[in-house]
Amino acid sequence: MFGPIPNRNRGENVTRRDPFAITFTVQGLTVRPGNDIKYLFVELADGMNDLTGFQRDLLYVIAGADKPSGQDIKSEIERYYSSEIDHGRLYPNLDTLVNKGLVEKGELDRRTNYYAITEAGEQAIRERQDWERQYTDS
Repeated sequence: MFGPIPNRNRGENVTRRDPFAITFTVQGLTVRPGNDIKYLFVELADGMNDLTGFQRDLLYVIAGADKPSGQDIKSEIERYYSSEIDHGRLYPNLDTLVNKGLVEKGELDRRTNYYAITEAGEQAIRERQDWERQYTDS
């Protein structure tokens, strides 16, 4: 029932284990006991080149805060954009960052999630800044 899962992005296999028995990490995403998981699909980001501008902005906001809630992120991004951001735009984009392994999502309480930058997210930001610097530094 549990065994190798092909990783379509890198051609590698990861091992699927019984998520109800142990905590395990696959490509930087942690799965803990009690999660109702039948299948785990991981889509790895290749830096920031496949993110939208809005997703990059979300990533920067998360990187600059200490485990912000979705509402904290929404408030900060609304201040930058000078307009209201609909939940239907915010949360699917946050989920994309989580699915790409750039952000970790955790639970503060039953109603509130937090978001934290992962090492892959920090690396993507560093690489983006290096790329931008070659065009902006004189």
